[in-house]
Amino acid sequence: MRLSSRLSLTQQSALLLLVFFILFELLVVSAIPYFLMVPMARRSAADLAGLMTLSAQTWSELPPVTRPAFEIELARSHALALRAEPPHNAEPPSWREPYLRFLVASLSVRVGGPVATSREEIRGRNGSGRHSLPAMDVCR
Repeated sequence: MRLSSRLSLTQQSALLLLVFFILFELLVVSAIPYFLMVPMARRSAADLAGLMTLSAQTWSELPPVTRPAFEIELARSHALALRAEPPHNAEPPSWREPYLRFLVASLSVRVGGPVATSREEIRGRNGSGRHSLPAMDVCR
């Protein structure tokens, strides 16, 4: 008796189902970032840009005596720091994350002009580590 090299009907059905499941999985994996994650990142960046511009406007309208208290509350509540001057020894940005590009675009739209970006390293709260953070300077 000779063994056939052809697949049985059950094996053919299982292979066909496997192919369709893999194609469906690839479709879902590519659709989720496009339809869910990218719009969420855009909206989140727009919200942060709004908070940043509102904070800067509020800070500029405050009397100089109350500005330090506002800066402390802004840092404590939102982890944002306001500066009157751009960071010293700023390096060009090295990030490639789309969220930061969305943030720069949202800030540019909100302020009506270009926003210069740079990278700044700061010490952590306990002074143990250094963190690379984006720094943005609004050019008007």
